[in-house]
Amino acid sequence: MASDVVLNQEQQYELSSIAQSRSLPAGYVFRAKLILMLANGSSFSTIQQQLQTTAPTILRWKQRFLTAGLEGLDTYHPGQSATVLTPALKARILSATRKKPVMVLPIGVAVNWQPI
Repeated sequence: MASDVVLNQEQQYELSSIAQSRSLPAGYVFRAKLILMLANGSSFSTIQQQLQTTAPTILRWKQRFLTAGLEGLDTYHPGQSATVLTPALKARILSATRKKPVMVLPIGVAVNWQPI
């Protein structure tokens, strides 16, 4: 099952560099190690034990690597799309930022204000 992951020399070099990195995100390093272990013929149980992961995780990243190569190991989450700043929204923002804050004190709290 693990034998269908075959790496060319460039992929082997790139994954080895990523797996040894101390500056890349830990998840990316984990995925590089996982693919290297699959390419070396390690069993799922060995990978599960050494990387402390599960079989579904191994299968997910193996499939992503087989379909997209090294790019499949990257997790890009673009986040929320940008909102359009309409004149009405701009007016609301400016209005809210120009208001003086209202100081609300809990009941029973005495404040002794003294001019400087």
